[in-house]
Amino acid sequence: MPDDIDAQAIRWFVRLRAPTATDEDRRAHAEWLTENVDHELAYARIEQHWHDMGELESWGRTELRRMGLAWRTRAGRHVRLSVAGMLAAAASLTLVAVWWGMSGESRGAAEVIHIVTEKAEQRHLALDDGSRLHVNTASDLEVRYTAQIREIVVNTGESLFDVKHHGDRPFVVRAGRHSVIAVGTRFAVRLKHDGEWAVTVIEGRVAVVPGTPSNPEEFAALLSSLTSSSHEHGVILGADERAEIDRSGQVLTEEEMDAAAATAWHSGMLKFRQTPLREVAREISRYTLGEVRVAESVPDHPVTGIIHIRNRETMVGYLIEVVPLTAVEGGAGVTVLHGALDADASS
Repeated sequence: MPDDIDAQAIRWFVRLRAPTATDEDRRAHAEWLTENVDHELAYARIEQHWHDMGELESWGRTELRRMGLAWRTRAGRHVRLSVAGMLAAAASLTLVAVWWGMSGESRGAAEVIHIVTEKAEQRHLALDDGSRLHVNTASDLEVRYTAQIREIVVNTGESLFDVKHHGDRPFVVRAGRHSVIAVGTRFAVRLKHDGEWAVTVIEGRVAVVPGTPSNPEEFAALLSSLTSSSHEHGVILGADERAEIDRSGQVLTEEEMDAAAATAWHSGMLKFRQTPLREVAREISRYTLGEVRVAESVPDHPVTGIIHIRNRETMVGYLIEVVPLTAVEGGAGVTVLHGALDADASS
């Protein structure tokens, strides 16, 4: 059965990277991932070893380009058989890499999985300890597990963590110069390009501490020294609380908020409550390959509602229904929102 799942994961990997991949392919892939935790683990392994094996990746990209050309010019059973042959070759190489990576665990080395999402892409992954990762658009994470510590490094972007409790094996997320320590909780971390980052707690409690403790004893000592209002050595956050930290490690703000609404993206939704229009436009832009801008003459209308994450045109269509706007395509994948009267006058 594991071999069958690995073969399926390879087929999905190749299929989604072909030039002919469609939105329907991506939806079907997302459904396949959610059917079984083993599907998610297998796909993550394939991605990781593809990333590590540079020469194989170069070969694979060449093959994918060739396959894309063949798919556009030929159709039917013969093409599918030729693709299956390429998949079989990829499977034999990748399965060797998977075995080699797993053998490192027996030597006590950390198993590292590198997870990258492109703009407008999300990933949902299950880890072998029962924890789950929901990786948002344009993100870069590293999963580093040892027998002592479960560590996630957020290089950029955003992820939501459903943490399975293991009393003697802390779950730690590193972002910038701080670490977030969690025990049986649910929280999100977002690291921005300017180095500022935020942690939002949905359930349970987390400790935000400077530096990176190296063993469970250091974690325990840090936790015992913290209170809910500590700042010098870190801060403890509970459900529906959020903290923002600057690139130097200074805690800028702590606030209460609707954490479930702020992290609704992992369920395919964006929730807004009296949110300024320009902030809404920036959020929509994160989930599309293009960009949504608001013309300077348009007021920053407050927006309340739920937008399902779809293509740019669909999400902009919602705004046009609730705010007096007209969408004008500006070229190069840019949509500019004008006031309805301004757009009528310019036409």
